[in-house]
Amino acid sequence: MDKKLVCVVCPVGCRMQLTGTLEDLQVVGNVCDKGITYAYDEITNPLRVVCTTAKITGGIHSVIPVRTDKPIPTSTN
Repeated sequence: MDKKLVCVVCPVGCRMQLTGTLEDLQVVGNVCDKGITYAYDEITNPLRVVCTTAKITGGIHSVIPVRTDKPIPTSTN
């Protein structure tokens, strides 16, 4: 595996290089340990919070903002 990620856990935004296998993941470029955890989670089970709008009828506005209450798995298809 050879992948580049930008960590989004904290405001630093470390540019990380990932090499190796899932069992022996090597992360270079992270400033803190949170980057290692983020990189492993992003490779094995990427999650996202989805924000969008929904159309409604009978209200003051025609659309309302909605988002998932917790991160959900991203689609790999």
